[in-house]
Amino acid sequence: MLSLVVRTRPDGPPPAGVADPLLVGLFISIAIALFIGAIILLRYIYKDAVKRELNAELWIIIILLAPIIGIPLYFVVRNTTR
Repeated sequence: MLSLVVRTRPDGPPPAGVADPLLVGLFISIAIALFIGAIILLRYIYKDAVKRELNAELWIIIILLAPIIGIPLYFVVRNTTR
C-alpha cells in the first residue's frame, strides 16, 4: 500500500545559518553601490586636487586611511585655496 507523506513547514523561524536570499541580494547591492560611490568620490577628489595644485596623492592616502575625517577636511582645505 502506498502512502502520501506531506511535509509542511514548521511555524517557527528558519533553521540557524539560513539567510533570506532577498536580504543577501540587498546587502550585496548596497555593498557594490558603496564601493562604486567610493571610487567615484576618490576619482573626483584626485582630479580636483590636481586642478587646484594640491598634493593629490597625499589627499588620496589621507582619505583612504581616515575617510570620516579626511573627506570633510579635504573640502574645508579646498575652499581655502581659491
